[in-house]
Amino acid sequence: MTTVYRRTRSDAKKANRDAYKGMVLYVINEVATNIAPYEDSHLKTRHVVTHRQAITGAWMIAGSLSVEGLVLREGPVYTVDPDPKVREIGDPSPQVAGPDPRKVAEKAGFRIFSNKAAKAGRR
Repeated sequence: MTTVYRRTRSDAKKANRDAYKGMVLYVINEVATNIAPYEDSHLKTRHVVTHRQAITGAWMIAGSLSVEGLVLREGPVYTVDPDPKVREIGDPSPQVAGPDPRKVAEKAGFRIFSNKAAKAGRR
């Protein structure tokens, strides 16, 4: 069942109560396409709940970010991947323009060797 936590204080507290170690939370980020025209318009970020904060007992994500803070800062937070078609922010983007780097190197006169060929040429 998908739970969506909105950017409200009550949802942030509810997310902290529902959290557990190893829980995965997803956030959909909008990308400014005027700055990055070849980038996708939406990317998702995946966060894993790792531990509890020692003093307050709040669930934490990667050191200093709490689950409550994530909900309040990032907006709607999902417990299940909301759209599998949306690319994760750390995944490589598809190449939409530009030449193949190997062909450019060959055209410039550089020869690309594998490790075996390079070692064989050094004898």
